[in-house]
Amino acid sequence: MVLTEGGAVSKRTFDIVGRNGIPIRTLKEWGEVAKPAKAEHWQDDRSAVELAREWLEGTGESVLVALLNSHALTRRLKIKGGVAEAQTAFDQWPGGRRNHDLLLRGVAAGGPTVVGIEGKADEPFGQRVGAYASSAQRLIEQGKRTNAHLRLAQLTDESRFWNPFRLPFLLTHSTKAPA
Repeated sequence: MVLTEGGAVSKRTFDIVGRNGIPIRTLKEWGEVAKPAKAEHWQDDRSAVELAREWLEGTGESVLVALLNSHALTRRLKIKGGVAEAQTAFDQWPGGRRNHDLLLRGVAAGGPTVVGIEGKADEPFGQRVGAYASSAQRLIEQGKRTNAHLRLAQLTDESRFWNPFRLPFLLTHSTKAPA
């Protein structure tokens, strides 16, 4: 149980800190310790504030646990801690650090579990995999330096991630988000 900004008790069972290790207990502290890169993103009804509010005072934890209970390996997730605005690098290529709105670590039925959360309210999720690959190819053709193609190849060829390039068109078309 955690005391919220308004004095209510949240059912959150773990601590959230900023990437500098400073504890975050209130929306005000989140805005100070882990504010987004652009000040205009820290406003009511924008993703940064609403994600913070949901994880500090709302049902963020219970909704995530319910979702992850749908798969055998992620069932019974016990979140041990969270880092707001955490940065990670998942490959050896320079640049391309990933900024997570909230990075959670815990243990589920399948073992140690890490969940990166990207909050979206009125912003797009970004390029689809095919567009990302095309953009990387254009940069290469223009003689510009990029590691995007190497990063994508590693994610799709050398790991257990879903690879849309190897699936039949019908299945790829059926599983991607509508335009």
